[in-house]
Amino acid sequence: TIWIGPILTALGAFLLTFPLHLAKPEGLGLGDVWLLIPLGLLHGMPYILLPVILGSGWSVIHILFLQKDRNAPAPLGAFMAMGSILAVPVQFWFF
Repeated sequence: TIWIGPILTALGAFLLTFPLHLAKPEGLGLGDVWLLIPLGLLHGMPYILLPVILGSGWSVIHILFLQKDRNAPAPLGAFMAMGSILAVPVQFWFF
């Protein structure tokens, strides 16, 4: 049915990122891993990459230009959520 693709995307995103969290928990937090499940359900494959790429790009800009201490951790989840909001019109406009 229509939900098989998004469910498989969410499951795949979780299964790909959870080992990354286990390997280095200070790099990719568990909240970031859990956030990819609803993003996978919302966007589906291959569009789940849009919020991750847009959020990561904005995170790099934030660290380089706005964050005072570059060694302080930057939360990726907030930027992925913002990237998801930006990805919805981009997804429907260009794809």
